[in-house]
Amino acid sequence: MWQGLLKSEMTQTWREALQGKSAEEWLSSISAGIPEDVKRVLGGLRPPTWEELESLSLIDTNDAGVYARLVKSRYEFQMVSDRYLYVGSASRYGGGLNVRIAEHTMKTRRSDESRLQRDIRTKDLKGTDRFVTLMVMKMDSPKKEVVLDVRRTVTLAEAILTAWLSALQSPSHDLQSLCPWDPQTLEYTGWSSHNPLIKNVAEPNNEKMGRGLAASPLAAGSLSSVVRSTKSVVSLDEIEPPGTSRNLG
Repeated sequence: MWQGLLKSEMTQTWREALQGKSAEEWLSSISAGIPEDVKRVLGGLRPPTWEELESLSLIDTNDAGVYARLVKSRYEFQMVSDRYLYVGSASRYGGGLNVRIAEHTMKTRRSDESRLQRDIRTKDLKGTDRFVTLMVMKMDSPKKEVVLDVRRTVTLAEAILTAWLSALQSPSHDLQSLCPWDPQTLEYTGWSSHNPLIKNVAEPNNEKMGRGLAASPLAAGSLSSVVRSTKSVVSLDEIEPPGTSRNLG
């Protein structure tokens, strides 16, 4: 997974940032933040079912992290094209996952709606979709170097989990090859628009490290936790760096 990710398209700033730590350091930080139920469901020899993905927990937290949004059509009998999986991340100091998910669910005028909101409307999808937590990382200090390190780690985790789950709408060959399962066996359609590493993370003072995505302010909301998955499959203790017994792809 690691070597494959390094071959994918990314900004020069990202390439330089990734050289600042060893693969072991980056990946151990990411693995430490992945909940056990996520490791079980995503670490199997077969791809997770839609029901297994829906059973993953949504953690009520303002910490930074990675989440997935699962949306399906209103039809009773569904095909793969009726189910959508989006992977995103949140790393705003003092807001994090709760704020980011609240942004997804807030009502907006049609002229201001996001790509995902437009898809829900035009593809006749259910607005009451499902959010699950894939990774969490604490941001214990507002110091610039701490915030920037968390943002980089969380965005890197988003890139890895996006590739692992084949969540891109139009993945490149390099990224599609990082999914450990045959994409034809997945029970959903990728809904993410791009590899996160082609955008530079925002510095804590909201300046960009080169070109990046702008953050939008929103008050935090509280989210309810749900039942953890009870499915037990192969361990994902994992996102192992090169040279270890098992890696993410």
